[in-house]
Amino acid sequence: MHGRFILLLLSCCASLAAAHFPSPIDWRDQSIYMIFTDRFADGDPSNNEMTPGARFRPQNPRGIHGGDFKGIEKNLDYIKSLGATAIWITPVFINDASSAWHGYGALDFSTISPQLGGPAALRDLIKAAHERGLYILLDVVLNHLGAVATSDDPGWPRFRKDGPPYTLRWIDPNRIPPPPFNRLDWFHDRGQVGDWNDPVQSVIGQFYTLNDLKTELPEVRAALTDAFKKFIEQTDCDGFRVDTVRHVERDFWPGWLRAMRQHAATLGKTNFLMFGEVAHRDDQLVGSFTTNNSFNSLLDFPLYYAIDRVICGGAPTRRITERFQKLAEPTYGSNSLDQLVTFIDNHDQPRFLATNKANGDTNKLAQALVLLYTLQGIPCLYYGTEQAFNGRGDPYNREDMKFDDTTLLYRFIKTLNTLRQRNRDLRAGIQTILTDEPAAGLFAFKRGDTALIVINTASVEKEFKIGPEFKPELIPARSRQKIEPNSAEIWIRD
Repeated sequence: MHGRFILLLLSCCASLAAAHFPSPIDWRDQSIYMIFTDRFADGDPSNNEMTPGARFRPQNPRGIHGGDFKGIEKNLDYIKSLGATAIWITPVFINDASSAWHGYGALDFSTISPQLGGPAALRDLIKAAHERGLYILLDVVLNHLGAVATSDDPGWPRFRKDGPPYTLRWIDPNRIPPPPFNRLDWFHDRGQVGDWNDPVQSVIGQFYTLNDLKTELPEVRAALTDAFKKFIEQTDCDGFRVDTVRHVERDFWPGWLRAMRQHAATLGKTNFLMFGEVAHRDDQLVGSFTTNNSFNSLLDFPLYYAIDRVICGGAPTRRITERFQKLAEPTYGSNSLDQLVTFIDNHDQPRFLATNKANGDTNKLAQALVLLYTLQGIPCLYYGTEQAFNGRGDPYNREDMKFDDTTLLYRFIKTLNTLRQRNRDLRAGIQTILTDEPAAGLFAFKRGDTALIVINTASVEKEFKIGPEFKPELIPARSRQKIEPNSAEIWIRD
């Protein structure tokens, strides 16, 4: 009888794991497509005003435009055809009216936004994505909730470092977060961050009007752990993008991340990806969040800044080399070194083609895209890049999507994704930098023994010797000795 009980228990555990979609073996094999949900596609207009107080205002850049889970689901084939294999979507919890369009001010970690379609539509989206072999990564915020509390004390919301804290009150007694987050003493009470470089303010201060959780409290940590374990189980998502990492106490992360990984593993998700946002150009700071059992992936902000300076700003191509030299130092945890999530723009940065960046120069964009899909890491493309979107900054970099799979950029990105999927070295091969310059010019590197990549950021032709064993993939007629100005090339060994 005892033996039959054990077999039955093992069978039940196996069934639970099998009910959830398994993780990829290696996230470096994936290509991410990031979606700002409200601006992507309106699949169900009936839910456009289901956030209390929020109005459908598609002409207002900070209004509700109607994008939802159903709209993403209806366009999964467009994304898959582009070559993406994973999709990162902006936060999905219910927000107050002021933040409902972007989603980064949750009111309740147990309620999926009805404006986006609610829990059933989210599960349908994830199920449909999994049926197509696509993974779904959900954006999560643990640093704060939405604008739920304020203070009537003099000086509010100016940051108060010393002296008594502010006395908080609920903004609206009819809009109090549900238990257990319905306690004012679970929120920091020192006002808004005034100096983002102050290590104290940046952790215990409010992120503008969004109320900062006391993540140093054991009871808050336990509640956040419980909420997001349930979230994984109920949604069947494949990973998290974690917002505002450096604004939370450092010692919070190892325990929470370990709990998420362990719980996901019980569901058959043995490689649950969690990549954090540490929005800073300093490798010492960014890399410090990958040590001591913390994150094994982050958004690669230092590389983002290096590519921007080199391609948009005309800086020496050696800046990219210097950035990768910093990865060789013991700043980063070894398991994060080659699976940082790389990007050339996103919802918080100006579009690459914006007037204060590449200024509409698609040759420069092509160079950046070649680097994105061939340098080490997990590439992440911001939606609309394939449609030449050029919004300068928030909220204008969050444009309404258009769907055209015939554009030159769409086809170019599809080609890059195809090359990356066909060639293992472009995904996981050792990266060796061959050439750089102390000015605008050549930057060349190998991935493994089969892939050679060369860009020329100068306005004049450059020479670079390429052995006869390599063949050009992007421009078949290219000379093997001359690299044209403002160009990028990929060569694959026969």
